[in-house]
Amino acid sequence: MGSHLSVAGGFARAVDTAERLGASALQVFTRAPSAWRARPIDAAEAAAFRDRASQSGLRFVAVHAIYLLNLATSDEALYERSVVTLVEEVERAAALGAACVVTHLGAHRGAGPEQGIERVVRAVGRALATTRRIQLLLETSAGSGTTLGGRFEELAAIVDGAADDRVGVCFDTCHAFAAGYDLRTRRAVDATLRGFGRTVGRPLLRLVHLNDSAFALGSGRDRHEHLGRGAIGSGLAAVVRHPALADVPFVLETPKTLDGRDDADEVNLRWARNARRGEEGS
Repeated sequence: MGSHLSVAGGFARAVDTAERLGASALQVFTRAPSAWRARPIDAAEAAAFRDRASQSGLRFVAVHAIYLLNLATSDEALYERSVVTLVEEVERAAALGAACVVTHLGAHRGAGPEQGIERVVRAVGRALATTRRIQLLLETSAGSGTTLGGRFEELAAIVDGAADDRVGVCFDTCHAFAAGYDLRTRRAVDATLRGFGRTVGRPLLRLVHLNDSAFALGSGRDRHEHLGRGAIGSGLAAVVRHPALADVPFVLETPKTLDGRDDADEVNLRWARNARRGEEGS
């Protein structure tokens, strides 16, 4: 369990922060998340990160792809730029020794979900052709507009089409809740995870983004909230404790400030750890 952390000041600094938080998992961006261009990662910097991570208590490192990617679009120029950038993300993750790259899927924007799914499948194949080691995790979406990933059936179709055991799913609790999958009670969590298992397959759920939601069930709105303080609330404790997720890493993407303080990561991780132990709140 851990958090998405900044790499400001160098990639190895994120490991320092993770250690201070007592985290065993870490997620980072390797570049500015809203920019296409990226500074190359030199070999010495990559080696320093790998060494620092191996000496720490980290058991899992993920790279999150930038937000600009649209792997489902019918706009050929945007699609090609997105695929090339995803390939770069996979190569950068491999240099850092990360386990996986997490990516949003994008929106088909009127071309139809079938065509969008087909284009994502092709993009996934191109990205994974660059290395044999990195997993590519498709993130659940809030399901707004023509964005793919809001329904388990869409994720299943992409995974089946990719036909590569390195392709899995990152289950974002805020996004799934916004897309209409209830997580507010233990019974609801059971039902949602059973649905995922029937549709996609439980072994393909390889990472959980643990986030509360600022908006109601089925809102279609992607706005993360501090754990236990949003519309999902105490249901997140059932997610953390669920036996089907016992071997799955959890990464928090909760807001970085809380009530004007800058210890939000500590507070949210404490909430999650307490929930895992069966204790109440933070």
